[in-house]
Amino acid sequence: MPFVPYNDYSDFSFYKPEITNFGIQALIIFSDNGLPIFSRFYDSSITTHNDNDILIITAFISSISNYILNYTDEFFTDFGIGISRYYLKFIDEKIYCIVLNEIVTNRITGESLVVLMVMTLNQLIKSFTVFYKMTATKKLTEMNYLERFIFQIDTILFFNFKNAVTELDSLVGTQKHEFDNFKIAYANSDLYNSINHQMMIKGIKGLIIFDKDNNPLIIRDYALEKNYQENIDHYSSITMAIKKFADFNLGVVRDIGLGNTRVLVKQKKNELTICLFISGILYWRINGEILTMFLELTLRDILRSFTSYLQLFHYETAVGLDDETKIVLNEQIDLLLLENSKVALQELNY
Repeated sequence: MPFVPYNDYSDFSFYKPEITNFGIQALIIFSDNGLPIFSRFYDSSITTHNDNDILIITAFISSISNYILNYTDEFFTDFGIGISRYYLKFIDEKIYCIVLNEIVTNRITGESLVVLMVMTLNQLIKSFTVFYKMTATKKLTEMNYLERFIFQIDTILFFNFKNAVTELDSLVGTQKHEFDNFKIAYANSDLYNSINHQMMIKGIKGLIIFDKDNNPLIIRDYALEKNYQENIDHYSSITMAIKKFADFNLGVVRDIGLGNTRVLVKQKKNELTICLFISGILYWRINGEILTMFLELTLRDILRSFTSYLQLFHYETAVGLDDETKIVLNEQIDLLLLENSKVALQELNY
């Protein structure tokens, strides 16, 4: 018998309610070509409870991760959609995905989240590897065997997550990061002007603003070595693919992790989508709640006034702007972004 993609047979497990209380919504394991292998849902608020929905999610994650690996040296780490955070770990041509409630990620730093997920998944991956090899060679897919394995997975997930939280709590304690009191490490270059230097020190790498039809209106590259201007098709494709998938299936996309770069997404309904590229250092050092406030404070004035800027410069999508006018508009956007980020950092360093 083939290994069925949806095998959440057991609704009852001693640890299932406690796992839900931890904020873990689901565990999905699938091959790197998008074929589901194992799924387990803990939170009843997750509506993805059938084979077709799982296939859509796993195929989407697989295609995006393969696209990223083929075109850059970056890697797909996680993404937030609606109230859920999808954390990804790639091992032996398989993708392990833990779905967390966004409340959990809002309360801890990116660094703590990575450590928490690694410590939670390590033993689970070992156990699953053994089980998967047995099913591949001996066809052990009987329900009673699978139910015992599900109980084992729940047990490992429960204790690993609980122990990881305890260990992190003892390590971190009352430590607090003030995230404007350091400088982002980057390759100094004579090509950087004053704006580039100041943006990079604040951890801001780039900015892309899309119109309602997903056409890029503004492309700003403050980290020249990343060449956002030259790779706009790559970054806009990733962002728009995740945005469209989220809008159609799960909710509004919040942010995307691409290696050492994080893309923060802010949408103005039926008008604009702004993607702010920041250094992974910011994400590692502060919690999700602070990061969300940083995004709101940094972009709110741009969202409020951007349409007026376009009207002021007589912008038309079909024609665009001449080079001289585009330089002036870009300078206005740069100054507004820089000043807002300074204010945001000062307000959040309480």
